[in-house]
Amino acid sequence: MRRMTVVLMWVILVGATWAEDTIQLRDGKDLQGEVLNYANMVFEVRTKDGTVQRLPQAHVLRIAFKPRTVQLDTRNQGKVEGELRRYENGAFHVQPAKGAPLSIATVLIKAMSWGDAGESGGGDLAGGDPSRKVKKINNSGQRVDIRSHLVAGKVTIVDFYADWCGPCREIMPFLENLAKNDPEVYLRKVDIDRWGSPVAKQYEIKAIPRIEVYDRRGNQVPLAGPDYETAVRNAVVKAKDSR
Repeated sequence: MRRMTVVLMWVILVGATWAEDTIQLRDGKDLQGEVLNYANMVFEVRTKDGTVQRLPQAHVLRIAFKPRTVQLDTRNQGKVEGELRRYENGAFHVQPAKGAPLSIATVLIKAMSWGDAGESGGGDLAGGDPSRKVKKINNSGQRVDIRSHLVAGKVTIVDFYADWCGPCREIMPFLENLAKNDPEVYLRKVDIDRWGSPVAKQYEIKAIPRIEVYDRRGNQVPLAGPDYETAVRNAVVKAKDSR
């Protein structure tokens, strides 16, 4: 059987458009931008020109979010995962994640803090607990030193992705399950956010998903195989063999 060596198989090429959240302020003005984080009663919002503003919750009347999956850390319900829809009346509205009855339109969760689904809230981003099996290591689009997040003596998979990337969403469950079910494998996720973002420029990202596998000593292992999952598995096996 003929073998095919591949580096990238499922990709979305440059050309995606900037998507924005719509923030309605209590003074009657609307602000277009992306909500990066919410913590300590303050929203961090990045506008298209790259400026980051801090908006106290008291100044925000309503937010219509661009589609994305999040994990909310709540005061009395723990971590709740789902698709973030809107914010109003001091609460986030979230479409429940898989397993929830389709008849449930939304759940209302009192605002505390939020981050990407399957990952941390703000406190577990870069600089957080290195023992987490699956972890996002940058704020959306921001630069990050991935080598400082490789797990010494283990195999580390680095996944460059974006929430709007369909192929990224398809491969993500495979990568997360691989890390969660193998004690030797850790997954570190890098959100490029958009083409031309600081981290996309830092690592010259031209297509996503881009997946890199690093062995126990921090050396990158090439991907080779007839499909993406096989290529990653093959690289993980080789990475484990390095001592």
